[in-house]
Amino acid sequence: AHTAAGKHIRFPPGRYLISAAITFPSYTDVTLIGEGPNASMLVTATNSISMISITGLAARIAIKHLWIGSLSARTGVTGISIVGTSSASPCSAIRIEDVVIQNVNTPMVWTDVHQSSTKRMSIVHSIAGGVTGVGVTFKGVITCLVEDLMVLATTTTFGDDNIRVDQDCDSIVLEAVTIYGGTTGHGIRFMNTAGTTGPRLTRAHNCYVELCSLDGYTVDAGRDIRIQGCHSALNRSGYHVSGGDSIVVSDCLAYVNNQHGFNIDGGTGTAVLGCTASNNGQTTDATYSGIRVENNVTHCRVIGNRSGNFITATANEQLYGISIGATSTDYIVCKDNDGEGNTASSVISFSSGANNDLDIEATYTTTLTGFATPPTGTARYRREGRHVSIYFPAITGTSNATTCTLTGMPVEIRPLRNQGFLLLIEDNGVLAFGWGVVATSGVITLYPSSQLNASGWTASGTKTLIEQAVNFSLD
Repeated sequence: AHTAAGKHIRFPPGRYLISAAITFPSYTDVTLIGEGPNASMLVTATNSISMISITGLAARIAIKHLWIGSLSARTGVTGISIVGTSSASPCSAIRIEDVVIQNVNTPMVWTDVHQSSTKRMSIVHSIAGGVTGVGVTFKGVITCLVEDLMVLATTTTFGDDNIRVDQDCDSIVLEAVTIYGGTTGHGIRFMNTAGTTGPRLTRAHNCYVELCSLDGYTVDAGRDIRIQGCHSALNRSGYHVSGGDSIVVSDCLAYVNNQHGFNIDGGTGTAVLGCTASNNGQTTDATYSGIRVENNVTHCRVIGNRSGNFITATANEQLYGISIGATSTDYIVCKDNDGEGNTASSVISFSSGANNDLDIEATYTTTLTGFATPPTGTARYRREGRHVSIYFPAITGTSNATTCTLTGMPVEIRPLRNQGFLLLIEDNGVLAFGWGVVATSGVITLYPSSQLNASGWTASGTKTLIEQAVNFSLD
């Protein structure tokens, strides 16, 4: 059925059977209005239709106070389809308010739409075979606001991503979106299927995502995307950045997700700022991190976050508060983070990137060699940018060699070239100033005097490293 331009079309309380699309082909100034989603219901029993279709250069179309959907499983049904002629000739000024779309295969699709909005909408999946596709898809959408949207599954799960912000979108704001009940895909996904670019200047504020088989928030492509003040729980990973430029996740919570709380494995200029990650890694104990920067990531900032197992007691817990991959990670800034309360260390970096700027405080087990039975001790270190301080406890044992080394240093505090420093040592009861040289391998060779004679130790009696702290540069 075609609607006339410049009209208000009212649906008094009741059920209206939709057997063909209600279409707005390039119309302007039309309002489709009911008496509320519990009163005015547009119901289809037909397959392969778009229940409401807005096309061409349609403008100033409003859809308000309606229920749109099916009471049984259908195939090929779209709830609301808005498709402009092209990016240069879009639909515009479309307003959707107080509308429920329920149990249609593809609830809502926007393509080439400008300066439009939705407010107080619900997308609901409540029967098996109800929503089989993506809940909401945006392509080529520019300057649009999505406010107070509920995406809810009460029976089984959505068949794909809940919300997909796809190619060539610009300046979309997702405000107070709630996703709950499950999907086989992602919660909110930013991507580029086949466009010129991924989404740009796009925001997700105060959103809530739970129970996705894949990640709660995913950025596969895009530029200048901000995810701020959001919640992610019971998903695969809470937040996942695999691509894009200038992606910032700030003031967000990742809680009891199955794998990492925040997982960065691509993109450039990514930042995780002021976030909280707690009790993630629920799939397998002591395997996943609160915040993980994967191999091959460069130009990433992780600053001012709290990551640990502290909100509740769970059987499975995070291994590290923050972990940084070993292979080709560089230009990583990791500062001012609180990683107390993880199964292993708070912050750990396996990266040897020459341009990393890391603040890390942790411990490791160091072994003193050149003994009949090599003694060990727990060393505590702090890395601040390119400077390292290590506290060594007193370690002593029975000597059986004229050499002595300290081993076990983790890779993130190994220098780029040999570094030397004074040490207090004791050789067979004689206290002296010795010399230590840490090599690029992390092995510290101890010299019993400043003459740098590494074989000058006594091969019997005792050798002792006195309790002390040492400092050196990574450069």
